[in-house]
Amino acid sequence: WQGTGAGAGAGASAGAAALSEASVDSSDASSSWTAVDVWLSLRAASPTDPSLRVDGAAYTAAVGAYMIAGRPDEANKLVREMNREKIDAGPRLYNTLIAAHGRAGDIEGVRAAERAMRAAGVRPNGATHGARVAAYARCGEIALAEKALDAGRADARAGNKPTVYAYTALVQALARSGRVDEARGWLDVMRADGVAPNAHTYSTIVDGLVRAGDAAAAESALREMKANGVEPTAVTYNTLLKSCVAGVTPADALRGGRDGSNSSTGSEAVERGDDGSNSIETTTDRDRPNPPPGADADASAALNRARRVLESMRASGVSTTVVTYNTLIDACVSAGEPTEAMFGVLSALVAAGHRPDVVTYTTLLKHFSRAGDANAARWLAREMEADVAVAPDASAYNCLIDALVKAGEVAEAASCVRRMRGRGCAPDRRTYGALLDGFCRIGDVRSAAGLYDALMDLGPSGGASREWTYYARPANDDGDVVVEVRETVREARELVAPDARMRCSLVVACGRGVASATLSAKLGEEIVERVVRDVAREGGEKSAAEAADLRGRWKLESKGGGGTRSLKKRGGSARSSASSSSS
Repeated sequence: WQGTGAGAGAGASAGAAALSEASVDSSDASSSWTAVDVWLSLRAASPTDPSLRVDGAAYTAAVGAYMIAGRPDEANKLVREMNREKIDAGPRLYNTLIAAHGRAGDIEGVRAAERAMRAAGVRPNGATHGARVAAYARCGEIALAEKALDAGRADARAGNKPTVYAYTALVQALARSGRVDEARGWLDVMRADGVAPNAHTYSTIVDGLVRAGDAAAAESALREMKANGVEPTAVTYNTLLKSCVAGVTPADALRGGRDGSNSSTGSEAVERGDDGSNSIETTTDRDRPNPPPGADADASAALNRARRVLESMRASGVSTTVVTYNTLIDACVSAGEPTEAMFGVLSALVAAGHRPDVVTYTTLLKHFSRAGDANAARWLAREMEADVAVAPDASAYNCLIDALVKAGEVAEAASCVRRMRGRGCAPDRRTYGALLDGFCRIGDVRSAAGLYDALMDLGPSGGASREWTYYARPANDDGDVVVEVRETVREARELVAPDARMRCSLVVACGRGVASATLSAKLGEEIVERVVRDVAREGGEKSAAEAADLRGRWKLESKGGGGTRSLKKRGGSARSSASSSSS
């Protein structure tokens, strides 16, 4: 970023450097001084201070700052201004634009920046080739990324060949898309071109193999890495540890993980998937598949492999990170290890000088959720909220809510919605799905239907409303007295349309309510028909098939032929909901 043009003053160079540093920090919401602020300050001061003349480097840094801030129109305005003023920034300006559009997944923006670069007569440099490859890869255009790298390899100018960054960007894109063999083939091309793969290059191969579910090949890649004189980093070992989380299938891995509890921050980030907190029952017990034979043994073997990887990591002198221990905790959860084992890993995390992060808490909450241990989940949630270094997110609260729902404490789970908002977390589909499932579990069809309608932005009479009601027993009351609690789906972003699982859960609950005489047939049929109409409005063969399936489930369950289970009744809340639902 620093000024490199002829005649660039020290002040302008310092301004560009300050812009660069602020651009890096601008992603921190707590920072009150952004790169755009630095640019505006520099520009205001330059007319009266010749040493602060705004040069091409400063303009380029400002363009990047506006792009990072999500203000592309102002960035493009600066580019046009540079053209009018004939301010030459060289390839760096266009590299910045290409990279920024790539990060945004804007393929047309990438192409527009390339056209502008050609129109300005600016020739690409080594960084340009890397920016193009990475941008196309981020946009999912792997063929264009390969083409861009080949174009760079054909550049005959000395010092303008693609660097290891360009090759690694393509290798990573291929590996993440499941084309690991092609990715490995590019390692040979790199060496032939005189570019040595580095730790990040090999780590992307390991990651691709882990995503493909081939743990043995991932370990082999690690050995190959060492044999070629490249020392693995903590990222490499943490990536390999992911393969030790039992039950990660190739399809799950390609989606970024089965439950997201293995995600991290910074350069080690892994995209988060489902957090496993939503256990909506969309099938009857007999429909639900049993775990595959040997699943417990596989999980135990995976945990042992995780311990071996950790030993290898320590033997190589590579320091652990919080991600290392989070992955080990997740492996313990998948292997069904007792709570003591997980807290042993947590103690090791602290002893190694790390602090638990939100992923640590979420992974442990997931364990308590699976076990239905509401008391432990409550305690851990309070610890998480008391930790000033941790910002609880929706995934963590969803695990807490699921644990409470499984324990039958649905009213308390519903009260967590306000608790989430108080911590700056917006409830999402998993939140409301777990709650709707909880109401269905205890036979409170009326509350479940009210929540469903609120999510559809419909009131009981069909008018627009986001209010829903549930029933709870006062904390100081041991009898059958209940209170009506009104809640609202407050923000538009919380209006997540119910999915197929939520619809099925509600329809099945209606049928079972009618079969057990806790819900009138008329009310049950009204709710089911409303749900079916919502599905039918979506149109298409898939929706028609779902509508037919819902009607079939309703008929089966309402006649007591769906394997009706006894409803879980939790004190006055369950008793009152049953009576109110039948009214």
